[in-house]
Amino acid sequence: MTEPCTVAQHAIREGGVTAGMTVLVMGAGPIGIMSARWAQLFGASVVLSEIVEEKCEFARAHGCDVVNSSQIDLIERVHELTNGKGVDVVIEGTGAGAALGQAIECVRTFGTIVMMGNPANDTTIKLMQHSQVLRKELKLQGTWNSHYADAPINEWRYTVRMLDEGKMKVTDLITHRSSLDDLPALCEGINDRSILICKAMYVPEEK
Repeated sequence: MTEPCTVAQHAIREGGVTAGMTVLVMGAGPIGIMSARWAQLFGASVVLSEIVEEKCEFARAHGCDVVNSSQIDLIERVHELTNGKGVDVVIEGTGAGAALGQAIECVRTFGTIVMMGNPANDTTIKLMQHSQVLRKELKLQGTWNSHYADAPINEWRYTVRMLDEGKMKVTDLITHRSSLDDLPALCEGINDRSILICKAMYVPEEK
């Protein structure tokens, strides 16, 4: 769990998140939830968005403020929460073009969008959203994996430290544990979406 947690930390750092900021995290998978937790740990107020209700329910049960953006207008909700200003930082964790477009409309003038999600298809945005990137002078920040050099900070060591100190929690996100024999069926279920997971782990059998 250290690796995805460090990826989430890296995205928050690339967004320049600091205390007092408002952050929107798009996508309530394990890295999305961890990103929300890191943002809170850094002192920001956070809202998470997701389109799958089961994932919304899981995230809410694990301490997140979640908007189901398939049921509620996310842009309208964000502007309600920020008095029309928009959030300071968006962590876009889905890789979907529609989500990037929403991120552009949700972020404030001079804000930052961190593009963390891997795209499955070509990304397109509306003309009006492209115009907002220019008019708001937005920063689009790519992010990849994490930083393990000592300068400016070894993010892996920081993750382990926060886990050791109990300031960051991750094990509660493990929804499935599997033996080697049961792993093919679990992977098949995840692939055909008959099994909904947050994080699945292979657990070696005791000899």
